[in-house]
Parts: sequence; C-alpha cells; structure tokens
Amino acid sequence: MENKLPNGWINTTLADVGIIITGITPSKNVKSYYTGGSIPFVKPPDLGKTLPVVQASDNLTEEGYRNAKPIPKNSIMVCCIGSLGKIGIAGRELATNQQINSISFDTNKVEFKFGYYYALTLEKYMNSVANKAVVAIINKSSFSKFPFPLPPLPEQHRIVAKLDSLFERTDQAIALVEQNIANAKHLMASVLNDAFDGLDCNKKSLDSICQIIGGGTPKTNINEYWDGDIIWLSPTDLPPIGEIAYVSNSSNTITKLGLAKSSARLLPKGSIVFSSRASIGKIGITEIELSTNQGFTNFICNQGVNNIYLAYALKRYTPEISALSNSTTFAEVSKTNFRAFQIPLPTQDIQERISDFLQRMQYKYDSLVSANKVRLAALQALKSSFLDSAFKGEL
Repeated sequence: MENKLPNGWINTTLADVGIIITGITPSKNVKSYYTGGSIPFVKPPDLGKTLPVVQASDNLTEEGYRNAKPIPKNSIMVCCIGSLGKIGIAGRELATNQQINSISFDTNKVEFKFGYYYALTLEKYMNSVANKAVVAIINKSSFSKFPFPLPPLPEQHRIVAKLDSLFERTDQAIALVEQNIANAKHLMASVLNDAFDGLDCNKKSLDSICQIIGGGTPKTNINEYWDGDIIWLSPTDLPPIGEIAYVSNSSNTITKLGLAKSSARLLPKGSIVFSSRASIGKIGITEIELSTNQGFTNFICNQGVNNIYLAYALKRYTPEISALSNSTTFAEVSKTNFRAFQIPLPTQDIQERISDFLQRMQYKYDSLVSANKVRLAALQALKSSFLDSAFKGEL
C-alpha cells in the first residue's frame, strides 16, 4: 500500500500519527453500566450511517463509561472485526466495543478530516491483509502498523478543502440519481395500483381460482434426499420483495426420494411461488417443474386464470396479505387466510391485456433503474478515484 510520495511527504504509520484505542465492552451483567445511560456506546452497526457519530443504539452511564475505553471527540473509528473498514467520526466523547479500533490523531501532525478521508481508503487493504481463519480480524498491532502518507499540514488543509468540494458535488449527483430511482419505484407502484384498483369486476377468493399448495423440506441428515435433479426453492433464492422473478434454478436440489419423503410437491411450469413466512411477498413464476420449502405458499392457476395476472395481483396486494399474518414474533400467512383472500378477476382477455401492459411497464422500469444504478456505481467509483489521487499527491 506504500506509494512513492511527492517531495515534503513522508511514509509513516498510524501509530506514528496518533493514539490507537481498541474498545472494550463493559459487563452486560452490571445493569448500572447501561440503565439510563446517555453516553454513546458504538458498535459496528452504528458506523457508516451519519457523520459525525453522536448517538448509538446503546448507551453507557458515567459508571459504565469509567469501565470502558474513552474515545476522544474527532477520533476516527474503524471496524476491525467482521465488517472491515466501516468507519465513523466521533462527534463527541464516547466509547466503542472491541470490534472497533479508533485513531485519535496528533493535531500537530494530522488534521482529523484528512485522517478521515484516508480511513475511507482502508477497506480494500484491510480485507487483503486480514486474518480470516474464522471471521475477518485486524488486531491492534497490525492496525497500528498500517502505512499513512503524511504531507505537511498546509498541504493537508488544501487536500481536505479539495476533497470536500469534489465530494459535495459528487454527493449531490448521487442524491439526484437515488431520487430518480425512488421516483421510478413510486411511479411503478402507482401504475400497479391503478391497474387493479380501477377494475370493475367481481372479486374471487384465491381458492376458487387456483390450487393452493405448500412446500416442505426433506430431512437434512439423509444424504439420499439431497443433491438430486429437482429444483428446490427457498426464499433466499428469489430477489427482493417487489420484484417478480422467472425461476429455473436454486441453490439446493433434492432427489425424487427426497420429494416423496417430504411434504414438498412438484409444481408445474407456470406456477406462482409466494414467500409467506418471515419475508412475506417474494414472488416467482416457475419456468420449469420444481419444488419449494415450507417458506412458500404456491399457486397453480385454474382454467381461465392468467398466471402473470395472478403474479401481479399478488404483488399489488402484498401489503394486505402481509397484514393477515397471525404472529407478532414470526410473520407467517396461513393457507387458510390465503384461501379466503379475494382479488378482482376480470375476463381472461382483460387479464391478458393488463398482464401485457404491466410487463411493458416493468421492462421500462427495470431499464431505467438499471441505467441509474450504473450511474450510481460510476459516481461511487469517481469518489474512490478522488481519494486514490489525493493520497498519491496527485490531486
């Protein structure tokens, strides 16, 4: 990671330019360390959200803080166990757990914002040198030896001002692209709602228009049930809620014996699979015969019911279906509730026209979102290039 530096710069290490502090966790068994506390106790999930960090998901009392490692204001916090490279700026005095190493920079050597920008470059390097025997770890000793290119303070001030300006403009462009994606998502949701809410037809219960089938899991300790020729879906095989996938493969397969010895069923091509447990609302249309686990409720359309129409109807009514979950701890919609759930069902001709229209709109939406995600990636790469140039002395 060490670079040939411009005149006046020197190659140092993090230990040369500041104090490295590894956090600790005060005993959770001592309630007085935490109850009613107001001093942020930062853990990796608290990093990478807002800058500077002035609050956390957990807090310490003064007593708890005395049993932690104090982190001075303006220290740079870096996750060194697990999610390597997540960072934050301490916006006040606080404490961290042991997954975080913090750098309190010597202000005679380093402007903390210069140190923050440098910390943004560390993730790739950290992953390349981490001990990953069980979980990715950078210990304090290794972290302290990380190279740190050190220009004179006036040059640091100039670089920070330049990066501030470049990042501000790039972040404005990123915000516009993210807004484009949000607007497209909102528009597609409106199109979907309008397609169904404006229908003038009778509603039909799902059990009257399709066959409703659950899934199942063969015993995992019997090898003869697994790694066969039958696709076996779990919800993790489908894209996020809101998308409709065309499904022809999975991360796991089962054998004919595994199918026979479980409650899984072989679904025909064109069936609709709908995740009905935990993540309610992942939807797929099967392109081949396959099976699913018990996390799905599956639909085989009767004569006169267009399967694509049904898939979009389930997508439209996912919020209402989710509300049928009868559990507060483990969300699941029962087959009984699915059977009684009603959707508008126009003539087959109108179903096909709605399906064609929504597929065209979906294609335009997907194309627009894809193009904006490409722009987003390019802008993020641009920010990385600014940092790379800055710490080579080329900015």
